[in-house]
Parts: sequence; C-alpha cells; structure tokens
Amino acid sequence: HEGQAGIVTYIADDGRGFAGGGEPSGKGLANMRARARALHGLLTCDSGPAEGTLIKLWLPYERAPADVVSRPPPTDLNASRGAC
Repeated sequence: HEGQAGIVTYIADDGRGFAGGGEPSGKGLANMRARARALHGLLTCDSGPAEGTLIKLWLPYERAPADVVSRPPPTDLNASRGAC
C-alpha cells in the first residue's frame, strides 16, 4: 500500500501477547485479514510474550466492492452493544 492514500487504524493492548509473536490458534485474525483484503486493505499484527499486541489496519481511499458494502452487519455484534 505504499504510496497509496488511505486511512490507518491502530488497536493496541498491554496484555500477555502471543507466545513467540506467532499466530494464535483461533480464526479471529485470519477473518479480520480476509475482511481487510476484501476492502483492498491490509491488516498486520505485532505481538510478543508479555509485550501486548498491536493490530494495524490500513484501508485505501477507494470504493469497496458493492457486495461488501451492501452486506448487513452480523447480528451477534449488534446484540451485545450498549448505547454509546
């Protein structure tokens, strides 16, 4: 994405991190990376034992594919949210 205009979002915590900086055994990061790719973006994860985790999401300033934009959000995400 170098040289392309876009937006960057960082999500960080100071938790236990991933052992050895490797990938966790779940599918969460793989799913997030797939969604970023569907929007022509990039998601990276940097983590180490007892160092916390830093997730970086970059999305380009361009239109997302129509089928991605028109999908309704998952109902399980909306059900657990409180008022802001």
